[in-house]
Amino acid sequence: VRLWLVGGVALDLLSLSPLGSALDLADEGDLPTLAQLIATAMGGRIIATYAPIGTATIEQPSQTEEPPLLIDLAHARVEYYTHPAALPTVSPATISADLARRDFSVNAMACELTIVDGMLHAGPILDPFDGQADLAAAQLRLLHPTSLRDDPTRILRGLRLAARLYLTLTPDTQAQLADALAHGYLHLPAPERLLTEICLALREPRPDVVLRLADA
Repeated sequence: VRLWLVGGVALDLLSLSPLGSALDLADEGDLPTLAQLIATAMGGRIIATYAPIGTATIEQPSQTEEPPLLIDLAHARVEYYTHPAALPTVSPATISADLARRDFSVNAMACELTIVDGMLHAGPILDPFDGQADLAAAQLRLLHPTSLRDDPTRILRGLRLAARLYLTLTPDTQAQLADALAHGYLHLPAPERLLTEICLALREPRPDVVLRLADA
């Protein structure tokens, strides 16, 4: 099965940021079987699955006082949103299509993992939307004109990224943000989804910067 590091962990590696206690992996294969194989091999357990979207979370207990390692495994997919802030309808897809449906260019990068002579190797970076260039230019760029309409929690996720990596929103992204706020999209997600984003913001190295950006 083909397997990639994606999303936040790929961004952390490229920005030389400390890795967190969660790894995001995407695959194009049989996700339930793969999740069970990984959990067994690591001496961990599957603590959550969500079949409609094709995700599983694996927990490996820590041998120290550090938090357990979490692996968020997701089948590569495309998404369709029936209305603003709706939970998406998903279909299996290739990794290229999966990256194309993501929120920001810096989150649309992947690194394939391979086994060579029994050792884990990282392949070349898959970066179809120039996320590395945006990272070098310290800018945050949305990939799609309807991105914040489809999932308004991306507004808060973007603020976390901007604060952590000292990124400035591109003019187009600023315009999309203003339009999303003017349409009241941030009032639409379930309160639990907003609470999750707020809790994640409070776990950032500089939560005060995140909140200052949110206030602005």
